[in-house]
Amino acid sequence: MNVLENFLPKSYQEELKEVFLAGNFPWYFQKNTNSYSGEYIKEFETPQFVHDLHFHEDNTSPITSDFYKVLKPFWYYFEKALHFTPTCIRRVKSNLLQRYSEQSIIHWPHTDYNLKEYYSLVYYVETSDGNTILYNKMADADNPSSHTYNGDKSLQRILEVRPIQGRVLMFTSNTYHSSSTPVQNDRRVVLNFIIKK
Repeated sequence: MNVLENFLPKSYQEELKEVFLAGNFPWYFQKNTNSYSGEYIKEFETPQFVHDLHFHEDNTSPITSDFYKVLKPFWYYFEKALHFTPTCIRRVKSNLLQRYSEQSIIHWPHTDYNLKEYYSLVYYVETSDGNTILYNKMADADNPSSHTYNGDKSLQRILEVRPIQGRVLMFTSNTYHSSSTPVQNDRRVVLNFIIKK
């Protein structure tokens, strides 16, 4: 797990903020944060808004949004900071969570992808509250249903990361983690990447 601070120049951070926080940016409603329905528990879920930017699976066209082009410089700075070039960019999307109640709701733990050679990046578009929480367990690649946490009591929090503009959190994609809703701010906006090293 890595937390990188300000690895993007301030001017580029502001450009990303301007694009993804624009009043005319197209957000799409999703009824919960975990798209794997059936096992999530409603008291741990809230709606969110998403915008898919890039999705690559089964040789389909990977670019799903014209807004993806604003992320081209991101990869230059990423490679410069972490000294590796991703061999596969599996998914890139933006997520927007809104204030939902007077207390922050921690979403049901899940993984992004169950293969350990993939990494998840969470880039915080603006400073907010609504921490990202990482846990001590990883999903089993041989068990597709392990993508969503099953209630195992041995799951423990090991890291909480506050959304700070320009910050990037990187962890293996099969690590259980949760987002949470903001309380002090109106929204929490992130870019979520799944890449292969």
